[in-house]
Amino acid sequence: DRKMLGDKKVLFSGMQATGNLTLGNYLGALKNWVTLSDEYECFYSVVDMHSITVRQDPATLRKRARSLLTLYIAAGLDPVGKQEIMNLLHRLHKEWCKTVIIVSHDMDEIAENCTRVAVFADGAAKYVLPPHELFRKSEELRALGLDVPLTAKLTDALKRRGVSLDSDFTTDGFIRAVIALKTGEGEKP
Repeated sequence: DRKMLGDKKVLFSGMQATGNLTLGNYLGALKNWVTLSDEYECFYSVVDMHSITVRQDPATLRKRARSLLTLYIAAGLDPVGKQEIMNLLHRLHKEWCKTVIIVSHDMDEIAENCTRVAVFADGAAKYVLPPHELFRKSEELRALGLDVPLTAKLTDALKRRGVSLDSDFTTDGFIRAVIALKTGEGEKP
């Protein structure tokens, strides 16, 4: 849609996170991505969908994905692009009633951007829940080797100190819940 993307042509490209960035990757793609933004509306990503067919250690894959993202930024790519992609996906979902599937290992990203989350373990769906319900199961998620959003970690830490906080686990929702608790409008221990 031209209204959503502007007059430029759209370019989407990504690099896999399962290997190491080589000089060929840098000279052949990454270096050129910076200059392509003059002619194209560019969206870049760290792609890891192919890792479904090749067994990967989840911790190593997350580390490599973050390292690759760091190299994107170091190469001069605009880190705001990720938020632009997420905003576009939100508009597609809201305005066109499209289902958007996001595959991510970043639980903070999931808490902020998803309306339902599927967690798979041993080849089966273990949970299919809205994020605000799923992240209340932080102990169960950790037992599966998954992380939880920072807001869930903070909520758990407060709970251990006797403070009950009702949050949807988004950053804004967590802040609202803390303010409500502080002003006396939230739950009391």
